[in-house]
Amino acid sequence: MLGLGARRADVGRGNQDWVVLADPEGNEFCVLKPLDREEKP
Repeated sequence: MLGLGARRADVGRGNQDWVVLADPEGNEFCVLKPLDREEKP
């Protein structure tokens, strides 16, 4: 996503399991890794 124009956004959340990015217009969004098959409910 960084190659498509997103940038990392520092939202002051410390060390989390997700990354917060912002699109070129400044809209923030979270990126999480998908669950493994064993983790899915």
